[in-house]
Amino acid sequence: MSELGRIHELLPLREIADEIRRRMPRKNPRGNKPVFPPEGEIALMLLKPYTGLSDDGLIEMLNGSLHMQMFCGVLIDPSNPIKDGKIVSTIRNRLAPYLDIRAVQKILYGKWSPELADKDMFLTDATCYESHLRYPTDIKLLWEGCEWMYGLYF
Repeated sequence: MSELGRIHELLPLREIADEIRRRMPRKNPRGNKPVFPPEGEIALMLLKPYTGLSDDGLIEMLNGSLHMQMFCGVLIDPSNPIKDGKIVSTIRNRLAPYLDIRAVQKILYGKWSPELADKDMFLTDATCYESHLRYPTDIKLLWEGCEWMYGLYF
C-alpha cells in the first residue's frame, strides 16, 4: 500500500465532508457534475499542505499521479486532464465558510482516540518572530543616524 493509501485509511473524510455539507445551504441540484466527490474535495485540501505545491502544481501532480487521484476519489482521463489550477482555490473558498474546526477536531478525535497514548497532554507551537522588521534603506539609515546624533547633543 502506498503512503497516501495509509494516510487515506486514517482520515475520516466522509464524516468531515458530511459535517461541512450539513452546514452548507441546500442548492438546486442542476448544473455541471462536480469533478470531485465531497470527500475528494476534503482530500484535495489535505493534499495541498502535504505536498507543499502551488495550486497549479497540485493539479499538475494530480493529473499525473494515480495515487493522488485515488486519494481524492477521482479518475482523470490522461487525454482530458484538469487544466484549471484555480479549481483548488475555488473549492477552498467554497468550503471555508462552513468549516467548523471544533466539529472536525471531534471527528478526528473520535477516529484516532484508540490510538492516542497521552490524551490528557496538550502541545502547542511557541514559534516567535519579529513583527516590526523593515528593509534598512540608505535614507532610513541616514535619518536614524541624524536622529541619534541630534539626541546626543540636545
